[in-house]
Amino acid sequence: TSSVAAVSITLLTANLTWSNPAAINYGVSLSDTQLNATANIPGTLTYDPVAGTILTGGSHTLDVSFTPQDTSRFATQSLSRPLTVQAVSLTVTAEDAAKLVGSPNPTLLLSYSGFVTGENASNLATAPTVATVADDNSPLGSYTLTPGGGVSPNYSFNYVNGTLTVSAVPLSITAQPTNLVVTQAQT
Repeated sequence: TSSVAAVSITLLTANLTWSNPAAINYGVSLSDTQLNATANIPGTLTYDPVAGTILTGGSHTLDVSFTPQDTSRFATQSLSRPLTVQAVSLTVTAEDAAKLVGSPNPTLLLSYSGFVTGENASNLATAPTVATVADDNSPLGSYTLTPGGGVSPNYSFNYVNGTLTVSAVPLSITAQPTNLVVTQAQT
């Protein structure tokens, strides 16, 4: 007689190692500095996200899948590691402006320093604005221009105030010709 027996085969697992990567700044693309898992047997490591990816600011999870060369003896495995992408500093400056008493405020402008990867204000979740207490009726003087309100996971905002100078309307004096009589003094 013969009998049939069920045999359960447990595949071996490779020894995968992957240290938690150090935090990176926004704008730095993923490279083998972060994606550096190793296995003790031949096989293929596949990362998600892939090398070259630029992640937004905040907390992320990096994944790796290991496919062994010898799939008849070794199992496919996966690991995950946390990665923090730090926001970079963006300086937002209210540009100085001027106006005459009684006139409306000019268009108030902001300048930026610190954008990365070719970005500009349109890449911010909420672009900063600039405010002042000066209005059409403000008297002569200097008024603070205060930037604020920017929102982005990729940037931390450093605001620099500007000044709005309200000046007097220039006075225009026009000389009118008059009839002059010239006499010669007697000696």
